[in-house]
Amino acid sequence: MKTQRDRNPKRKGGVLFHLACLGVLMVPAFYNGFPLVYSDTGTYILSGMDLMVPRDRPVFYGLFVRATSLGFSLWPVIFVQALLVHYILFRLFVTLFDRGKRQIYFGLLFFLSVCTGLGWYTGQLMPDIFSAVAILCIPLLLMRQRGATAHFILTAIIFIVSLTVHGSNWLIVFLVLAVLGIFIWLKKLAFKKNFALVVLMLFLTIPIAGLVNRSIGGSFEIGRGGHVYLIGKMHDSGVLEAYLQNECETEGHQLCSYLDSLPEDSRELLWGANSPIEKMGGWQASKSACWEVLAGIATDPKYMGMYLYNSIYSSVSQLFQNDIGSGLVSDWYDNPDSPPAFVIGKYFPQERLPYHQSRQNTNLWGQGLDFSLINTLAHLVLLSSVAFLFYAWFSFRQLPKDLVVVLLTLLAGVVFNAIVTASLANVYDRLQARVSWLIVLMAIFVMLKERKALVADVRSRFIAD
Repeated sequence: MKTQRDRNPKRKGGVLFHLACLGVLMVPAFYNGFPLVYSDTGTYILSGMDLMVPRDRPVFYGLFVRATSLGFSLWPVIFVQALLVHYILFRLFVTLFDRGKRQIYFGLLFFLSVCTGLGWYTGQLMPDIFSAVAILCIPLLLMRQRGATAHFILTAIIFIVSLTVHGSNWLIVFLVLAVLGIFIWLKKLAFKKNFALVVLMLFLTIPIAGLVNRSIGGSFEIGRGGHVYLIGKMHDSGVLEAYLQNECETEGHQLCSYLDSLPEDSRELLWGANSPIEKMGGWQASKSACWEVLAGIATDPKYMGMYLYNSIYSSVSQLFQNDIGSGLVSDWYDNPDSPPAFVIGKYFPQERLPYHQSRQNTNLWGQGLDFSLINTLAHLVLLSSVAFLFYAWFSFRQLPKDLVVVLLTLLAGVVFNAIVTASLANVYDRLQARVSWLIVLMAIFVMLKERKALVADVRSRFIAD
């Protein structure tokens, strides 16, 4: 029997292993010298610290920041994000492979952090990393292992939190589950009970979100700005202008008054000080006017056809938008009046100088952030992963069922992320790069699971007898 002294080194080694994994995920933030920020970071922090529901996004990531920052620093927020990402990835790795292969897992995590956007999104004060986390939770919940009730409950909590922090996650996961449900039914897999639980969790987020919003002082709703985002998408796709030009002669829409002064793009329509939305009284005051136009578009096959056509090619285009660092490089962040700088200075005054001295704000030595080399490497890795997955599709016809479920989930997540974001918002690298690293993860999983068959196939194809 091992003594307590015998067990301690192993336990100590396990703690060091997990800390090393967290450190790897936080390398981009350490390299920057401060957690990375985006233009929306200020709103998220403000909503949590002031306990208010923003007009344009859920309050839940703000609440996450409030809870994990402990009111004194933003570094714990990044640490907790890294902890959640590591926990879900490690649990998925253990489910598919041997727990003893920790060196392989660490190498996997290091590779993903260096060669993809994983570390950059984990180290960012934004809810984007939770889109990938929500997708990764699904196969873990479906393939629940006996005797792992605590892990199942913790994964379920992480799943629910991930759904609530960003408005697109609910719809993305709903579509992924629709595909998985069909697959499970056709293949008669033994996941039906767990699948029902996951669907129940998904729909439970609706009343949970409504109750939280109501308790903070808002209304019983998931989001408050969906009508404005949809109007913005209709504007970018050309549908809004076409609809107003043809219908304003017979319909008395309030937006008709601004037909000749529509902005160039949705960004100006949503955020411009002199946009039609602001002239109609702001996001909440314009709700009925926007929904009236959206209802007219939705009930007319001509305009819906235009919208669907735009959504199709926008979704395909979104799949190719994978630059890491989109929106992270700007002199504007160093301006004390920018939302991130102002809010950090207000609620975390002791971190005001570290924030302004980060690479993102061109530190004391004039060093900034340059993503050109990082993106070249990430694109090469992503393209190689796609090519390998095509090769694997035609070479390995009998992949294990558990691996197939994981691959289908991740692939559906990447595709539906592109469809949802491009169809309801806009085509932008930040929205796709947050999940595109899952393709690289898929390729690595196949390599590890089928390494013997892969070696045999390479020998038979390329090495002469």
